[in-house]
Amino acid sequence: MRNKKINTGNFIIIAICIVIAIVFAGVILTYLAIMPDENIENTNSPNKNNINTIPKIIENNEYKPIENKMHFVDNLLENMVLSNIVFNVPDSNVNVGQSFSIKLLLHLSMPIENLERKLKETVKGKVEGYQIKISDIVEARLTGYGFQISSVTPEEQPVSIKHATEWQWNVRALEPGIQHLHLTINAIIDLKDDTKKRTIQTFDREIKVNVAVGKEILTFVKNNWQWFCTVLLIPLITFIWRSKNKNKEKDNKDKTLNEENGGG
Repeated sequence: MRNKKINTGNFIIIAICIVIAIVFAGVILTYLAIMPDENIENTNSPNKNNINTIPKIIENNEYKPIENKMHFVDNLLENMVLSNIVFNVPDSNVNVGQSFSIKLLLHLSMPIENLERKLKETVKGKVEGYQIKISDIVEARLTGYGFQISSVTPEEQPVSIKHATEWQWNVRALEPGIQHLHLTINAIIDLKDDTKKRTIQTFDREIKVNVAVGKEILTFVKNNWQWFCTVLLIPLITFIWRSKNKNKEKDNKDKTLNEENGGG
């Protein structure tokens, strides 16, 4: 009888422990269910780890795309090399309708004097020489109001180290008076990893040209004298003849009137 009471007491104690364990486990599971997930919060939140990480990355120079690109452009600008250029200029006086050529030579190492001699082998007139800064790609442009200008060579060209780079334009004067040609040279900075380019003007020269009405006009009149006679001279002669007859008739009328008044 005593042993039966002891077994019953042990059973009650075990049952109480099981209930306590179940309740404790339920509390723990409920706490874990309602507790926020720190990993998710850190991943989605823009205020904690992400913000703290970016300055460290920038400080360690591990990710600076914009600043690195700026440094890249600065290095290219600082490392532009010196080069010699020569080009011919037209005579200070040209005629309307007259055509001429402008040539430009660029060389990294050839002295200006040698370049000038080389250019004078193919062109006439005055030649000018300068030293400018360039990159590996150079653009040369010739513009001017009152001229018809056509490029013989590409305006943008890669530069050779050993050989001269050449540009040429054919120019025709259209308007009389003091006109100006504008020669500009640009260094083209290629950013390599981008389609955009940086253009740096390294040379700017304005060329003054006096365009006169010359022998081309006289030649035109000579070759088209029939047209001038039909359109200009014949009407002019007719006008003069009619004006002279009108004056003669007026004089005769005045003379007749004076005679009648004198006779009366």
